[in-house]
Amino acid sequence: MKLNSLARLVCLLIVALLFWTISLTSAQAWPKKFAQNSANQTKVTLYCPSEGKFNKGETFELALIFDIPEGSHIYGRSGGEDGLPTTVKWKLPAGINFVEAIWPSPRQLKFLGENISGYEGQVAVIYRFLASSSWSKIPPISAEVSWLDCNESGCHPGQILLQTESVQFIHSQFELYNQLMQQTLSQGIKETYAVALPLHKTNSTNVNSRQLKTILVGKWLKVILYAAGAFLGGIILNFMPCVFPVLSLKVFSLIEQAQGAKQGGQSFKASAWFSLGILLSFWTVAFVMIVFKAGGRELGWGFQMQYPAFVAGLTLLFFLIALNMWGVFEFGLSLTRLGSLEQNQPKAVSAILSGILTVVAATPCTAPFMGSALGFSFAEPFYISLIIFTFLALGMALPYAALASWPSFLRYLPRPGYWMETVKQFLAFPLAFACVYFIWVFAKQTSLTGAIALLVALVLASLAAWIYGRLALKNSKIAWILICVISALCLVTIYWACTNATNIQPTKNLATEAYNGQKVAIWSPQAVQKALSQGRSVFIDFGADWCLTCQVNERTVLASPEIKELFRERGIVFLKADWTKRNEEITEALRTYGRSGVPLYVYYEAHNQSEPVILPEILTVNIVKSYVK
Repeated sequence: MKLNSLARLVCLLIVALLFWTISLTSAQAWPKKFAQNSANQTKVTLYCPSEGKFNKGETFELALIFDIPEGSHIYGRSGGEDGLPTTVKWKLPAGINFVEAIWPSPRQLKFLGENISGYEGQVAVIYRFLASSSWSKIPPISAEVSWLDCNESGCHPGQILLQTESVQFIHSQFELYNQLMQQTLSQGIKETYAVALPLHKTNSTNVNSRQLKTILVGKWLKVILYAAGAFLGGIILNFMPCVFPVLSLKVFSLIEQAQGAKQGGQSFKASAWFSLGILLSFWTVAFVMIVFKAGGRELGWGFQMQYPAFVAGLTLLFFLIALNMWGVFEFGLSLTRLGSLEQNQPKAVSAILSGILTVVAATPCTAPFMGSALGFSFAEPFYISLIIFTFLALGMALPYAALASWPSFLRYLPRPGYWMETVKQFLAFPLAFACVYFIWVFAKQTSLTGAIALLVALVLASLAAWIYGRLALKNSKIAWILICVISALCLVTIYWACTNATNIQPTKNLATEAYNGQKVAIWSPQAVQKALSQGRSVFIDFGADWCLTCQVNERTVLASPEIKELFRERGIVFLKADWTKRNEEITEALRTYGRSGVPLYVYYEAHNQSEPVILPEILTVNIVKSYVK
């Protein structure tokens, strides 16, 4: 059966948006080794001072040698308040365990008139490992290194994948490299937290059938509890700020279902197709995360919002839907019929697409009970993850299914009429406000130039939609040519904004400004340990600009005078971990707290440092006061 043009348009937009994001994500998930021949780019060498033969119980060292061009500098493992950190993610085989990392003491440098901490010249970072089995040659170890090159002309990110198959035994550099390593050992700063976990099976133990049954029952009881939490979280997710912009679509869907409520079973079919759309969306997200996890790349909930291309595509999609609701153009059937179902197949497709759109809008948010359930699922086998995501989807679909399947409720809804046109246009404004918010997020991820380019793309999209609404339905060839040309210009502009308008500059005082003068430091594991070692309590805010729940909590609670005064009186160190852009160190930290997304609020009491307290996802002033004692 032929699909209506509306369903085809929305389907193409959503599918293109998903594939675009997945392709960008995959390009960064398995970075290829590349040659760094540019004279103004930092070169990184993996160096082993020995021949690579290790006995069981011996420790050995690998060094990363950073050769930084003159006039440039890179930042350390935390980045401080002024730059992005240098991160190293190791992939270790079974039988090799991480012991410690030793970084040289950073230097005090001048950059753009400001005092910063960083490195210049040649630097050696030493990593020490323990061999729990004997090796006749150097083990197969890989390191994914990311850093930020900065000079007077700007800052540029660098990334490389180094492997021990190509480890360098350069005799001409032996003396220099060992001298650099000795400098690091003599004045370096040690890190004893793991940067990578070896994947290997634990030693088997003898258990009887009763013990095995107890273990299995306990495990599946845990799965059931987390599945119930995911189901509850899915229900609450419908009422989170992220979903507000698309609620107008469901309002019109329920109103149209009220008209067909007397047609037996039609409303139930509508909710069934809508639920299927939600299920397919959550299964797709779960599948992507499972695949990338198997490839050695950890993703978190809402990961797609870290990519400017996805944010731009979502902005364009919401903007086109708002234009449609304002009557700028029509596709024969209004977009407000998304999610309704009468007696033909195209309406089933519309209902499925409505479910997909709802999930796309909801992914930046994390609801209560949902965070811990997702964190548990990502640490379990793939089938457990699918179970958790399925219950999350069923919870999100439940309110719509219950209301649509309740004939007595539908009878209370007003019947469709001419009044719907006015209300339809009014309900397009939440979508427009969502576009404003996404443009702000896009500016944070790229630059002001990028945001302006995105605005230009939206103007081009509105021009193409206006031409379509005025002339295209009259089968004007000129109109169709103009629409194709303008649409191409729109996509090219978005592509340019995502790829060329990014301006990675130091983010000094960004967190401080966001909290209206409240003293906030940039999060790092070292900053946490330093504050705790000084006997001070620590409050960590894991958030992101694209997370609307985070923004509401920050503006209404964490930036309130009561909380600022509370933190000041008790000397609490406030640390901000910004997950707006991809940051592997923050992703790993979220995992350690059993979470896979933001918001996450963690409180360390100075006198009880071993047991951090995790606060709820939705904060109030009283909630924070009850935890911070």
